[in-house]
This record gives sequence, structure tokens and C-alpha cells, in this order.
Amino acid sequence: MEIKKLVIASHNQGKVGEIREMLMPYGVEVVSAGELGLPDVEETATTFEGNARLKACALAKLSGLPCLADDSGLCVDALDGRPGVFTARYAPNRDFDKGMDKLLAELKDVLAKNSSRGRKAHFSCCLALALPENPEGAAVFKGFVDGKIAEAKAGSNGFGFDAVFVPDEGDGRTFAQMEAAEKDKITQAFILAAGRGKRMLQLTDDRPKPLVEVAGKSLIDYNIRRLADAGIKDCVVNLCYKGDMIKAHLAGNREQNFIFSEEEEALETGGGIKHALPKMKREPFVVVNSDALWTEAEGGNLIKEMTDAWDDDKYDIMLMLLPLENSYHTMANGDYDIDAEGYPVRRRSKEVHAAYLYGGVLIVHPRVFDNEPEGRYWLIDIFDRLEKAHRLGYYLHKGKWFHVGTPESTKVAEDYFSQNPLFK
Repeated sequence: MEIKKLVIASHNQGKVGEIREMLMPYGVEVVSAGELGLPDVEETATTFEGNARLKACALAKLSGLPCLADDSGLCVDALDGRPGVFTARYAPNRDFDKGMDKLLAELKDVLAKNSSRGRKAHFSCCLALALPENPEGAAVFKGFVDGKIAEAKAGSNGFGFDAVFVPDEGDGRTFAQMEAAEKDKITQAFILAAGRGKRMLQLTDDRPKPLVEVAGKSLIDYNIRRLADAGIKDCVVNLCYKGDMIKAHLAGNREQNFIFSEEEEALETGGGIKHALPKMKREPFVVVNSDALWTEAEGGNLIKEMTDAWDDDKYDIMLMLLPLENSYHTMANGDYDIDAEGYPVRRRSKEVHAAYLYGGVLIVHPRVFDNEPEGRYWLIDIFDRLEKAHRLGYYLHKGKWFHVGTPESTKVAEDYFSQNPLFK
């Protein structure tokens, strides 16, 4: 069912505005319960899910439209999970500024008696989407953000208790000190690691290609370090050939969260990602070929630069491209040119030379797979479809790139990085 108009079960214009902005690229008209003159639905359940279902079901019936409802709240460990489902009512007369003052004072009193309880907290959110023809069958989605309560209010962006909540995955600022784009930053990655790498010959007889070493470090470790340096901790890794070896190799990494997507037969780049999507958030993510190996431009961080350049309204996929002359040991004639309108255009003839090479790093929005089949296929078909629709973007990398696909090219990379180590 395609949704053209959606009721948000809220009279909170800050919340409705954020949802409207997120859904704008999909052509969904968003209206609030207040705009339709619909009443507040009393939150009588004892859980976030129960309250979200109550509101979505009631307003879908009253409006005759699909309704998205949420119940969310701040849960503070030292306050035994309060305010929790009572977060909105915790604030006197729903005045969240006074509510934050009340929270800080209550937490201060508790910590004065037992400082060991700390300031840990989390935001919890549950969404329920109800359709008017079957409101009781609402679909439910849950999420949370770990963090802590700040010593004092800080910032003017956001709403609710944002000015006292500091997320763990941040730089010490509260949500209210962040711009909207920062809150929406890309936080997940997919590492393509299922293939054997047949052109590597004997190098992959006893190990999968991601565990082939260059200058004393496995190929997959280079890219895990790159992702960590860009602040990305959540990684889905697809596995097939000797996948247990990759699992064992990553078991010692405590800095990132790994989820494995196992394939009975290698599903290639497109099929592998489609197969893994149920394990990922429905948000844009970085994709890295486990054999992609590059140097950074001076002072640069390619993955961070790409995530900063990502525009959800403009792109469905963004490719990392680089000038062909910046690549080592590749016999290719390049992969893409840039047309007069600034869009990438793939070289389709072996006789044609293209100026730029695709370097095996990209950002993908999961919506591109909505109508794609299960099974074995390559990303290039999706690239071509998006190219025609002008939904394929690119980021131009200024560092060097190494083709690590054969024993010969592996030796070239080995010689270079033995003399010029990427990580000290």
C-alpha cells in the first residue's frame, strides 16, 4: 500500500516537524492530529508499545487515514527508569524547560546520597503505524539511544528533554546542541566479505580473501579501522567462503559491533546486501568491499567526508570515485565519466576510456532494494538504474587506491605499505 497522506498522533509541532522533514523525500503529506482537530488520546498503557498502539489505532479510526503514533521517553538508571512512560507528564503543564529543571534536581538529590548510581540514561522510542482498514493490526518499530544526563541544560535545538541528554555516540554535546543533520548522521556499515577471490589463486586456498594480509594486516582490518575512525561502530558482515575464519578473526574486536549475514552460496554484491537488510536499520549505510585499500588525502578521512556529503534528498547511492591515474596496478580503462550536468556516467564499451575509477566504497539507502528480488545479483544493475534516474551520486577521492585482486597486485600493495604504513 502506498501512503500519500499520514496523520501523526501528536500535537507537538517540534516532533511533527522532524517527521515531516524525514518523509518529505518520499512525497508523503504529513498532518498532525491538531491540524485535523483530533483529540489527544489518553496514554493509559504501562509500556511505550502499548501507548503507541492505543494512539495509532484510535486516530486511524477517527481520521480514516493511516496514522503514525509514537510513545517515547527518557529513562534514567539512577531514578529506576523514570520518567519513562510518564516523560511528557513529568514536565509540569508539559513545560519541558521546567521538566528538565525538575529532573536535574531529583537526580542531584539521588546522587548526593549514592554517587555510584551515576548519570546513565537512554531515550526509548516505539512507533506504531495503523491503517484505517485494520487499525488493530498496527505495525510496531522500536529503538533506543544510550547516553547520560548532563550536569546542566545546554543547547536550543530539538525539543523535550534534548537539552539534558548526551548520547554515548557523540562528542559530549547534548542533542539540543546538535544540528538536525548531525543527529541523522550515518552510523552503520556493510562489509562485503563473502567471496573467495578466485583470482588470488593460492593466496585464498586456506583463507577467505578478506583475511589475506598486506604489510602484516588483514585486508578486512584496514577497512574496520577506517570505519572506526569515521565513528561507525555497527557493522554487518556477509559471510560464505570460510566464514567461520572471519568470525573468529573479528571476535577479539571490542570497539565495534558485528552482526553476521551468512549465505549458503555467495549472493554477490546486490544479493548479499538484500539478504542482510533485515539485520540493519532502515537508514543509509556505508558499504565497503573488504579488499578496498586506499590512502587518505592529507588530513582527510574518506568515509567521514562521504557521510558528510551524503544528501538523502538527492541520492539513493553515492559512489567513491577517483582519478584513474591515482590507482595502482589496475589495467582498467576506468569506470565512470562525469557528464555536463555533474552526474556519473558508466563506461559501457571496452574500447572507451573513462577518467574515473570506482573504488569499492559507497553509501546506500535501503529503499533502492524495495523492489529488488532475493537471490544472486550484482550492484552494477542498480547503479545503472539510478544513473538513468539521476539518483546516483559520487564523491571524488583525492588519495591513492590499490587494486588487491591478484597475487601480483597484492605484492604491489605489500611493497608500498611496508614502506608507507597506514596505521602506526
